Amino acid sequence: MTDLNLKESARDRIKFLMEIYELATPAAIETATGLSQHTVKSILRRDSIGPKAAMQLSKTLGISFRWIRYGEGVIEKPGSEIEGYIGHPSEEVAEKIRPPIATDLPLNFILIAKAKATLGAGGGVIPEEGNREEAYAFRREWLKKIGCTVNRVILVDVEGDSMAPTLFDGDTVLIDLNRADLREGRIYAIAVGDVVQIKRLQRLAGDRIRVISDNSAYHSYEVSAHDIRIIGQMVWFGRTAV
Repeated sequence: MTDLNLKESARDRIKFLMEIYELATPAAIETATGLSQHTVKSILRRDSIGPKAAMQLSKTLGISFRWIRYGEGVIEKPGSEIEGYIGHPSEEVAEKIRPPIATDLPLNFILIAKAKATLGAGGGVIPEEGNREEAYAFRREWLKKIGCTVNRVILVDVEGDSMAPTLFDGDTVLIDLNRADLREGRIYAIAVGDVVQIKRLQRLAGDRIRVISDNSAYHSYEVSAHDIRIIGQMVWFGRTAV
């Protein structure tokens, strides 16, 4: 890691950590370090980081408390004054932020696992981990360019034709698990009760959401925002030409 005597703002230091650890969002920081999204957003908004938040990042990432808190010294130091220091980064955090599959690929590529379930009108579930026996290579820089965190994306197969002509049966979609906030007209993997689907979403008045099938042969429907879980947004799809 680069030794930097940064004197910039707390906001700049947090953004720098997000970049070098490929933690694209506050949600990704929470996953990797345990620091809440609310706290991260507060740091970015107020341009100030408190001692508890600085210590949490210091312990989990294994870098200097004083650098995080005040911008003093170097970001990495040999050894530490921090009790419980276990390396850079800690094994627990490294497991969360490293690529999902260890490979012999060039460093500019990463393998993304495909989930065993399918997304469609017939249900299914998104597993906690992808199927490590079926994975596909993507360029790290491309994932970063479209705003994805490498260990927060998953590939899933589409089942059925309810999203035709946008998506067809057998297409593979890349789901960004960090993008769970509804943006008008985007396509999402969603769970309504026990049914997992891929649909286009539209926000309505009164805390309602319209779940839209692109195929006019299928009816759209409305649900309360409390009754739907957005798993993630589709950011790419692939199709076999046969």
